[in-house]
Amino acid sequence: RNLHALRGRCRARSKPQAAMLPWRLLVWSCALFWFDWVRAVRIDASSPADLAMTRQIHVALAKIRYPDTPGLARLAKNIGFKYQRKLPGFRFITRGGLFSPYVRYVTDADMIYNKKGASDVTTADFDAQVKVACQLFGGIENIWKAKVMLNGEARLDEEVKDLEGVREAILGGANVVVLSGRFRLRTGWLVPMDLALQTGTDGRMSRADRLDRIRENLDEHDYAKVISRMRAMLPSKTKSVFGHGWSDVGGRMRFLVKQLDMLRRVPEGEAREYMKRHLRLPMELGPEAWERVAEAELQRLGLLYLVKHVDLFSRRLTRLGASNVVERIEEKGATRDASKAGMLRTIQTAMENIRRPSIWHVIQELQNITNTSFGDSWWARINYDVDLLAHPELTFQIQTPRRVLKEDFDTLVQVAQRFFSGLPKVRAAKVAGGNLTNF
Repeated sequence: RNLHALRGRCRARSKPQAAMLPWRLLVWSCALFWFDWVRAVRIDASSPADLAMTRQIHVALAKIRYPDTPGLARLAKNIGFKYQRKLPGFRFITRGGLFSPYVRYVTDADMIYNKKGASDVTTADFDAQVKVACQLFGGIENIWKAKVMLNGEARLDEEVKDLEGVREAILGGANVVVLSGRFRLRTGWLVPMDLALQTGTDGRMSRADRLDRIRENLDEHDYAKVISRMRAMLPSKTKSVFGHGWSDVGGRMRFLVKQLDMLRRVPEGEAREYMKRHLRLPMELGPEAWERVAEAELQRLGLLYLVKHVDLFSRRLTRLGASNVVERIEEKGATRDASKAGMLRTIQTAMENIRRPSIWHVIQELQNITNTSFGDSWWARINYDVDLLAHPELTFQIQTPRRVLKEDFDTLVQVAQRFFSGLPKVRAAKVAGGNLTNF
């Protein structure tokens, strides 16, 4: 498309320069095609800088003092019922990840108000919603995004600076209106918050719609969102194992990605200070750069988790006539997207090049032990602090929702013999049940 536009420039240049332009155009076209392909298949060219940033992100995740999710859920519930009287006809409902027992690290808060009946959201309802949003977000300038939907179709879904466009979209008919902003906790944490008004529905998504959304998320390579939607479709016992397992693997990374996405809309000085104080990331780079690397790592973790635990949801999806979803996940894990799986090994190598004790090989060994020694109903949780130069600390827990049996203990003894190079190096033991704890 640019050949015709460049023809005039070629004539204006000298002959040697004009002769070089087609070659330059060819090189740029190939480069743009390669970048489009990289973005399409989600295989990032992991530069040394990206690997170093990924390592810093993992170190920061171990240092962050995360917000109290149960406490925030109680606070959001109290606030929700408090502001219910300022939205006549609407009733506050507890939905979203904040109120889920399977989410350990809060990513955002959904304040959903529902009105039964077939009526649409009116401009008067919207005016009341804006007033509540200003009180929750700390001013109208902190309303960053708006979404207006009618019968499942988005009439408006974009970042806004002027709410008049939102009002015009509502005049054309709307049964869902969402305003997005931030909510500040007393501890200084900022929590992304969505204030939603909806009519004629209780907000529950049908199985068919959820499967359609899962297919869309697979096309967009948003594997973390696939996990969230997949969890809602599982039976309670499987949901607990699947949800808690992902919370341990990717919960903290997803928390960080949401925080960095929010900071893109915060003034630069405030954002950099927030990153240093709360997210434990260097201030030299802005949130956009960190978000790009963290998002890639989150989706890598999500894909690997889906592939590893495909047996937990494959039978359920097959019964619902969605076996093609399972096939697509296995295909993505076995081909191009799984090539990112080697990234962790590269990060481990980079960690070992630092002049301080590295425990990445320890973590990898523990993960291998869990996979080979324990069944699928177990999952590993690892907390570590690699910032201690002399004595890195590592806490390793192998968890299961059922009671620990004698044969489980025998397996644990075998693991201890293998990892500690003999039982004499085991310094302490603890058995806890109910109110009884023995050492």
